[in-house]
Amino acid sequence: VGVSAQCVWKGERGSTTFFQCELPYDVDIDYAHDQFTGYHVHESVEKHTARGVGVYTNFQCYDVDVQAGIQAPSKAGIILHNPFTKFLDSKGSIQNVVNQGGALVGDTCDDKNRSPQRPWTGEKRAVIEIV
Repeated sequence: VGVSAQCVWKGERGSTTFFQCELPYDVDIDYAHDQFTGYHVHESVEKHTARGVGVYTNFQCYDVDVQAGIQAPSKAGIILHNPFTKFLDSKGSIQNVVNQGGALVGDTCDDKNRSPQRPWTGEKRAVIEIV
């Protein structure tokens, strides 16, 4: 059985409220190279709203540093309200909260001690709304 993104949304005009996901604990560093995420809005989707989407890490075996916890296309109808990531324990990290159409947004770890992260940093990007 292969490993992939935890949730891939392909439906049109759908919404998600309060989604929590822990990335797999026992993956190796190739998991990061494959750019898997916890929540992925497919590129074909034109309208989707997600509220309170959170992706967590607790990698047990390897220092897996995934690029982003959430992936979504940069389109006017794609709206994310308060997305976040959280380092729970052990090894690795999530480098950015959202990969939005190739633009990485939001640092998740402030230092090697895994101090509390900001849920979103920088300016609002394109059409994703942070409320």
